[in-house]
Amino acid sequence: MFLSILRSIDVNIYYCAFTLHLLLLFYGLVHDWYGESVKFTDIDYSVFIDAARAAYNGQSPYSRETYRYTPLIAYITCINFFFNLQIATKMLFCCINILAGKLLNTILEMMVFIKIDNKNSKEKQDNINMYILKNPIFRDILVSLWLLNPFSIVIAARGNADVIPSILVLLTLYYIMKAKVELFKRRKYLIYSGVFFGLAIHFKLYPIIYAVPFIFYINPYYLKMKCSIYKYIIKFPIELFTSLDYNQLLFGFTSFLVFSLLFGFFYYLYGWTFIYETYLYHFIRRDQRHNFSPFFYLFYLTMDPSNKPFNSDLLYKSISLISLTSQIVTVMFAGIILVNKQECCMAIFIQTVLFVAFNKVCTSQYFIWWFMLMPIAIFIYIFNNIPQQYNDKRSLDSYEIFWIIIETTIPISISLILWLFAKLTWLYFAYKLEMLGNSCFLSIFHSSLFFLLTNTDALFY
Repeated sequence: MFLSILRSIDVNIYYCAFTLHLLLLFYGLVHDWYGESVKFTDIDYSVFIDAARAAYNGQSPYSRETYRYTPLIAYITCINFFFNLQIATKMLFCCINILAGKLLNTILEMMVFIKIDNKNSKEKQDNINMYILKNPIFRDILVSLWLLNPFSIVIAARGNADVIPSILVLLTLYYIMKAKVELFKRRKYLIYSGVFFGLAIHFKLYPIIYAVPFIFYINPYYLKMKCSIYKYIIKFPIELFTSLDYNQLLFGFTSFLVFSLLFGFFYYLYGWTFIYETYLYHFIRRDQRHNFSPFFYLFYLTMDPSNKPFNSDLLYKSISLISLTSQIVTVMFAGIILVNKQECCMAIFIQTVLFVAFNKVCTSQYFIWWFMLMPIAIFIYIFNNIPQQYNDKRSLDSYEIFWIIIETTIPISISLILWLFAKLTWLYFAYKLEMLGNSCFLSIFHSSLFFLLTNTDALFY
């Protein structure tokens, strides 16, 4: 009975994911129809629709105030008017969610055939890990972490577009890995990956942090660490551009070309407004509203006229600089260390977690960026941390594989439970502030610090 359930998990996961997305779309319609004070639909989705209406009528999408995204999102949202269906774009986001699950499964299949170069891989390759990694049940369980993730389902059903840059990053990774597997078509796949990477950066600037891991992964001998980490970091900026091979240059040039063409095209159409609203605004914005980042409280103090000792433009800029510096240092340091161990997938996952955790503005939709990469990261973690007692076995049944996964991921499970607890704690105080009118900014700040800790503790595993 147990084994039959496990064998059918592949089909059941996609059915469940489709049903859950459909139910939430229907619930959102009912919830918003009856005029609840707090709408189910994301406020950004209303902005998308207004911008799409303007674009559909031949006007600039930026004529809608607070539209601060690429025009491509407004163009995509025009399908609402083509089909005369207000949830058409929501349905598209939900479909992308499910397609991302299928893409994740394909990437996990490819990772079985790609050697993960670490000190334990050679010993493990002949025994336990091949039986686990080749087993489809193992991949299905990991993919379900995305497909059945309540956060990703709700965020897509509410009409948030962050799933688009996330799947573009996943497509970039997919084609880079294809270039590793199919050597005769390497350059074609590197061009494809460059196209998707350029698109991803166009939608959101944050994927640019993956440039270093991707470049290292394309050529595993590139800038191989032969000295201490400190000397390596000092030499890194100089050798970064002087040691590139043809494949790396092809990927970089294609990415840059796609981004530049889109940038130039939309600048031609919408001028300086496009540059400011899509990119520059996010660097200079002043956001003192409460969010998951602990920096929000410091910004709140500097912008509150009643706090005269703290109400200073210089202090605000100093805090912004500290936030940006800590973010860049942690993200780049993590990326450089991990890619030197040929852990590209783990590098981009940890970079994303750190980028979101240390960002000066942190909201729920940002977690989608690393939720989509989490199954791949857990795959690598299990590969490197299979319990010792299983190493001498030559074959395993589905039941044993299931419990190996459970046993190996106990530390990760504890971290995720702590993360969820910290998030719920923060939401409790945010509810008291927003809905009950209680002044509890300091409690939210403490919750944000706790949440920051739970975002970074899993990295030690």
